[in-house]
Amino acid sequence: MVAAVAVAGTLLALGPAPAPAPASAVGSTRRPQDRTLALGPGSGFMVDEYATDATRQQLSVSDAALADGSESAWITAYDPGTFDPDSGPRGRPVLFDGREAWYLADPTPRLTWRGAAGTWLAVTGTVDWPALGRLARAVRLNPATPVAGPVGLSWLPTGLALASARIGSGTTTETFTARGRRAYDVRLSVYPVASNDWTNGTLGLGRPNIAAARYRAWYAEDTDDNSQLVVEAGSCGVRVQVSDRVRVPLQALERMLAGAEIGSCDDVDSWPPILS
Repeated sequence: MVAAVAVAGTLLALGPAPAPAPASAVGSTRRPQDRTLALGPGSGFMVDEYATDATRQQLSVSDAALADGSESAWITAYDPGTFDPDSGPRGRPVLFDGREAWYLADPTPRLTWRGAAGTWLAVTGTVDWPALGRLARAVRLNPATPVAGPVGLSWLPTGLALASARIGSGTTTETFTARGRRAYDVRLSVYPVASNDWTNGTLGLGRPNIAAARYRAWYAEDTDDNSQLVVEAGSCGVRVQVSDRVRVPLQALERMLAGAEIGSCDDVDSWPPILS
């Protein structure tokens, strides 16, 4: 067995470690709408995007001191029992703040270690060695809290469950999936109405053709059982795409949005839980 080593002057000599969260705070029952992964203060990095699904969470971060975002990295937390460290190259064993970890240099530098309650963590990025270590020290696993986003849904059609969500500073993309003999999806995307994403996405739609959940809206169906509802709700533009409009008709989409809490796409502090 190769002994773990610490290399002075690189990211592997990381200094004092932050106190880990209690194991009970990060148990194995996290749902996709629950968040435990966070970035602690003082790292110098800012969070650009948060992603979650049934097996993992991820933060995309960049160095706040660099306006061009060239110092970018990713933090991934794999839920207990969902990551096999032997499924790919581990790299070489190292000491990360006194605990066993693995460092892989190619193709992208990565530091991997086992955190509280069986959660595996990986920090990967194009950052230099000191920055990678600085980021790894700032990783936190907190007690589960609801994932927040600009649109909070309180009702879903029977059979649908949140499969994944990706949330940025003013945007979100969520996928709800129904499993069974005939699986189908509902995809909800939100953009600030002042953004190019919204402007480009509504080009060619013409004037709103319906009113949905008290908002002016556009609704369209195609020949492949798909449908789309586009709603302008204050500072947020909401697009709901359905892969099976028979299972999820317009009336169901209207009910989803009628009961939803829609915050401001200009103010993240106004965001509700994405699913309650």
